[in-house]
Amino acid sequence: MSPAERQSVSAIPLLAGLDGNRVARLLADASIRRFAKGEVIKVYTKDHERSHMLLVFSDSDLFMPAAALTDEPYLASVRALKVSRLLLMDAAAVRAEMACCPKLAFRLITHIAGHFRVVLRHLKDNRTRNGPQRLVAYLLRLVDEKGVGGGADLPVSKGTLASRLGMTPESLSRSLQLLAENGIVVRGRRVALNDRAQVERFCKPDPLIDGGESDLVRAW
Repeated sequence: MSPAERQSVSAIPLLAGLDGNRVARLLADASIRRFAKGEVIKVYTKDHERSHMLLVFSDSDLFMPAAALTDEPYLASVRALKVSRLLLMDAAAVRAEMACCPKLAFRLITHIAGHFRVVLRHLKDNRTRNGPQRLVAYLLRLVDEKGVGGGADLPVSKGTLASRLGMTPESLSRSLQLLAENGIVVRGRRVALNDRAQVERFCKPDPLIDGGESDLVRAW
């Protein structure tokens, strides 16, 4: 890792503000891996025929820290969706510094707690809503969190979105055809919210499922 890269990664949220010697120890055996497709990373698992997305991550997020902290195997794979770089740190070094640095320990525990809450929300979403309702609820969250003027752009392809929502591409396409009847329109990657009241009647927003967790974790 070059000096410029070390300076850059020292500013990521996990490491920012930590003692310089501690950061040096954490980065002593660290490396940066570049992916041909990356920037947004999805965690997925697969059966004999299909892969199933579990989470999507973005800049400065942590990938499966629970496995590293418990020295257990990863339960899912990570696939890059766009060009990206990942910082790879030695798990033993992280555990050693975490044991004597409350600030680092708190950051890691908070991040893992955020991941847990996001996954639990996904589980509740899949168990309490059908496919079209999950799609509309997701689009409503997207407009609320990232939209301007009642619209927003899909951050991923429709195929990736289908996997994220536990739908097949075919069922997603059929659901998209129904959206205009329920107050929301998708053209290409552009989402337009036309009738919020109608949208809410259809997907029944629930703060225990749809509330944002941006302060804890950047996964959606």
